[in-house]
Amino acid sequence: MQKRIMVTYMIIILLALFLSGIFSSKAIENHYIQLLRNNLVAQNLLINNILRDEEISLPNTYNLNEIANKISRKVNARVTIITTEGLVVGDSEEDYKKMDNHKNRPEVAAALKGEISSTTRFSETVKTRMMYVAMPIKQNGRIAGVIRLSIALQDVIRMVRNIWKINILAAFISTIIVFFVGIKISRDITKPLRKMSVMASEIARGNLGKKITIKTRDEVRELADAFNYMTEKLKETINELEDGKGKMKAILTNMFDGIIAIDRKRRIILTNPSVEKILGIEQKNTMGRHLMEVVRNHELMDFFNEVFKKESPVFKEMKVIYPGERFLRLHFSPIRMEDGRIIGAVAVIRDITQLRKLERVRKDFVANVTHELRTPLTSITGFVETLLDGYYKDPEVTKKFLEIIDFESKRLHNLINDILDLSRIETGKVEFKAEKVNLKGVCQETLKIFNKRIKEKQMDITVNIPENLSQVLGDKRWLEHVLMNLIDNAIKYTPPGGKIKIFAKEKKYFVEVAVRDTGIGIPKEHIDRIFERFYRVDKARSREEGGTGLGLSIVKHIVKNMGGKIWVESEPGKGSTFIFTLPKVR
Repeated sequence: MQKRIMVTYMIIILLALFLSGIFSSKAIENHYIQLLRNNLVAQNLLINNILRDEEISLPNTYNLNEIANKISRKVNARVTIITTEGLVVGDSEEDYKKMDNHKNRPEVAAALKGEISSTTRFSETVKTRMMYVAMPIKQNGRIAGVIRLSIALQDVIRMVRNIWKINILAAFISTIIVFFVGIKISRDITKPLRKMSVMASEIARGNLGKKITIKTRDEVRELADAFNYMTEKLKETINELEDGKGKMKAILTNMFDGIIAIDRKRRIILTNPSVEKILGIEQKNTMGRHLMEVVRNHELMDFFNEVFKKESPVFKEMKVIYPGERFLRLHFSPIRMEDGRIIGAVAVIRDITQLRKLERVRKDFVANVTHELRTPLTSITGFVETLLDGYYKDPEVTKKFLEIIDFESKRLHNLINDILDLSRIETGKVEFKAEKVNLKGVCQETLKIFNKRIKEKQMDITVNIPENLSQVLGDKRWLEHVLMNLIDNAIKYTPPGGKIKIFAKEKKYFVEVAVRDTGIGIPKEHIDRIFERFYRVDKARSREEGGTGLGLSIVKHIVKNMGGKIWVESEPGKGSTFIFTLPKVR
């Protein structure tokens, strides 16, 4: 800007000097030419007196050339005498005999009409710019010829050239003065503007704490004050926007539902972290890209297209395979501006996979419970009807049937109790105490319950729990339930004469407890599902042993609620080891 101001000043000064030179030189030239013309015209009286004294008669007088020379000496100008036919009959400077016909010369033509005429033009005869004044020569009331005075304009031309030299010198000096003065003026003008430029750069970098200080009291000061006011308002606006943006980001980040918004060109303009987990995408690489480039799901694209077509909300559900099988519930809405224009669409995506799994588990649970309840009830009903049909008269048949009815009744009772226990644990209705428990004592008390069965199957049971083992933190009653279930399963699925070992070892934060048997073992393909409700490896044998299929599922939930975890290691034909952990008392 400083350069532009200086160049502008210099151009204005030079242009002013140039125009001044043109107008002044032209005015002076016209002034001097007018003075010369007036002077030549004023010689008219003198010339008429001379002509009267010579008593010339055109075109009969033969000494006209001498007369022209005489008049030239008197008026100090070139004199040419011309007849009415345009012939030159006398000239004070040139050989009149060699001169052209002058009848068509403008000043001569005007003089032949009785006028005093003047003109300026370049003379081919004398090779210079001349002024011509022609006047008629009247004899006896008629025009007898024309006498023309001419004078070279060399002095006028020389004067105009001097004026231009002065103007050029003035322009040179003015340019130097304007250069130095312009630097000072332009610097004073641009200094506050440079401050504003620096301030604008600081604002662009986010530094809104600085202000511009201008000492002058002019429009620049007003501009600086306005700039400072704008900075303050901008700071407030940015703070409000950042606060709102931070809140919006926090809301989007902590939303359980996934959010994805696109514009009318189907390019992504907004996502949140939940979308990454649900759709398996990277949020940092989504902005500005086409939806199909990021998600690669034609069904999702079709739903968005439906929103743009209907211009109203759309509710959908769909199933995706990547990054895992998921069931999604989607709510699509158009993004509508205040003037009604639709600039895009947004989808709220909720992962309902767990809900679908729970529904499936519920259905499976109802089906399994129905099946498990129907089996003993059918057996009991069948044997009761058989007895009522008359078989009760046979004592041996009656006893056998009653034993079966008793077994099925107990199994039905156990099944109902297990279902109730599992339901209470899963719904949080069971309160687990956090008390110090001596693991070895609980294990020994639990084993007393199985002494009779152990002796009947002639099994060898050993307990290897160190005396100095740290106490565990848990609920003693439910810990007994866990041990009872695991020991009961070990006895059931271990052949007579087998071995069962219960041992524990101390870890950094936990105590690890294991129940190992030498039973039939569990095939590898069943291990991942062994803790599911109603899941049995050998359904027929499990029912013969009176199992409900819920024991291990209850054990898993009990251990989890006491802060531990449980798993199984097994090999078919070599036995199984059920291991669980409990937090130890520090």
